[in-house]
Amino acid sequence: MSLEAKLPEGAGERRRLGRQIAVDGLVRVALAGSAAAAHRAPARRYRRPNSAWSWKKRLAAVAAGLVSAAAGGLIVLWLHGGAGGLRVESGEVSNGGRAVGTLAAGKHYRAGAQGARLAAPGGGKLSLSGGASFTPTATGLELASGEVIGRKLSRAELRAGPLRAESAGASLALMRLAENGLDEAAVVVFAGRVRADAGGGGVAVAAGQALAVGWGVEPRALAVEDLKAALARQRQALAPPGEAAKYHQITREYAGRLEDFRRQLQSAQAGSPQAGELQSRIESLADCQAAHQRRLAGLDADAAEGARIDRRVDFLDRAMRDGQDNALISAFDPGHPEGGQVWLSMLSR
Repeated sequence: MSLEAKLPEGAGERRRLGRQIAVDGLVRVALAGSAAAAHRAPARRYRRPNSAWSWKKRLAAVAAGLVSAAAGGLIVLWLHGGAGGLRVESGEVSNGGRAVGTLAAGKHYRAGAQGARLAAPGGGKLSLSGGASFTPTATGLELASGEVIGRKLSRAELRAGPLRAESAGASLALMRLAENGLDEAAVVVFAGRVRADAGGGGVAVAAGQALAVGWGVEPRALAVEDLKAALARQRQALAPPGEAAKYHQITREYAGRLEDFRRQLQSAQAGSPQAGELQSRIESLADCQAAHQRRLAGLDADAAEGARIDRRVDFLDRAMRDGQDNALISAFDPGHPEGGQVWLSMLSR
């Protein structure tokens, strides 16, 4: 019997057969790994199909494109949905003033006044200082301001402005302070080893070492005590603490005396010896006041730098204390859920 004799004659049956053939084409595309499917696959080089193509082959080609596009869409959605994945364990984290529990990559968040603790998707914990501002990324987070402590972070990347730190099971503390056009950051490692980059190439930072950017020191791995010694030398080159406040007080006194002399001059008879003496005193005091004002600019700059140095030293001390607490807890109770948690205060305080 011929093939034409076997075909159904009704239009409905022909449509049903067409749908079945289309489904068969989809199945063949999905199982393209077999030798038979590979034999039926078109050549890699693109060739415009001619009119001799059957409608069944056209359906199979369209189906292959749809399957490929769908698979690509699933991959993109999976990667996007899996990015970040930090979860709030304690404390408060907000986005636009609204408290949240699960954090999405690319969105900006701020920790509450008492800080917050996060669970990292790859393992480990992140503890944020009060008011810390940050953005989760696909592999960790980017710190805009504040401090963060990471414990036993598995394959995490933390960024703080010009500084990048990669952790593979290490514990570290990271800070960033951006104000008045200045941007500084530092990382302290208190367990394991971290790969850090400050823009001049990656360096290994071991436990007990730190790398700082914008601190007036060479951005390389230094023992914490050596870094503190360098900061102490910077402090010695500045005006003594309180010097700016003393000069501000002197200039205020000059301003008060000048106002008094000018008031007396208005009451004195013009051209009299008293008026001449008052005028001389006014000019002399005004010159002294101007000299102190010029000196104040440098003193205020020294005072601001001194405050930054104090914050840097405080950060190093807190990080090392936290590292020691963490080591003691690990020694006596390795499974302790807190891991030597120490909350850090805001850098601006």
